This record gives sequence, C-alpha cells and structure tokens, in this order.
Amino acid sequence: MHSASAIGQDDSIPRSTFTEIISMAIVALIAFAVPSRVTKLVDLALKTSAYNKTVALPAASRHAVVCGYIDTESIRQFLHEFFNADHGPNIFTTTIVILHSDEPSMEMKALLQDPSYANRVFYVKG
Repeated sequence: MHSASAIGQDDSIPRSTFTEIISMAIVALIAFAVPSRVTKLVDLALKTSAYNKTVALPAASRHAVVCGYIDTESIRQFLHEFFNADHGPNIFTTTIVILHSDEPSMEMKALLQDPSYANRVFYVKG
C-alpha cells in the first residue's frame, strides 16, 4: 500500500539533459497557455447574455410580441391589464415575448420573476 506522500515516487523521470529540457518546455507551455485560454473562456462567458435566446412556442400557441419603447412601469401595467380575468380563460395560456435591444433593468428582471408571469412572459434581447 502506498501513502499519499509516495505517489509519484515510482514514476519515470528524465534521465538525460534532452528529456529534461523537453519536460521543462512542456511544463512551461502548459503554465503559460492554460491561464490565457481560461481568461478568454471566462470573458466569453461573461459577454454571453441570458437574454440572447430564442423562445420556442408550440405551433398552435397563442402569443403576443411586445416591442418598442419599453420601461418597467409600462410593462407592469400592460401585463396587469393583459392577464386580467375579464379577458376570458384563454388569456392565461397566452405567451408574451418582450423584444428589446438592451439588457433588462434590475426592476424588469424582478418583474419577470413574479410567479404570476412565470413561464408566460419572456424577455429577448435582440
């Protein structure tokens, strides 16, 4: 049985100067290449918006697209009126897609997370 400190003890080690240089070159390449690739990957992930997406709706679904000048209060009023029970029971199966060129504000994100609009209102940046 090996202890944790013995791991790597029986591994082969470079026996000549040439293999030592090759081993150091590989370690140096990994040490310099990996961090820059990770940085690029993190930058790409941060630039990707959760709102750059498509909304797939069933073929026969009812939906409405809202675009133009959009602020949180006007959307709040629109959704309150749109999903009013006076419009009949079918209105509650209608999907709303808000299309805007900017990221949603914090207030808009909070509105979209309201349970009464969950899975019925989607914000798409585009």
